[in-house]
Amino acid sequence: MVKDGLLNKEISSNLNISLNTVNNHRQRILEKMGANNSMEAIIYASKLRLL
Repeated sequence: MVKDGLLNKEISSNLNISLNTVNNHRQRILEKMGANNSMEAIIYASKLRLL
């Protein structure tokens, strides 16, 4: 959903989870990937063929 350009609020609505949960998951993913922002994470995940 991040790759498709959805905002955190839209993701939380689509998944029926809180905005805080989306923010926490997104932040943890960035930390684990060593990415500074969502675009870096998307590029890295694409290189690993995760997307």
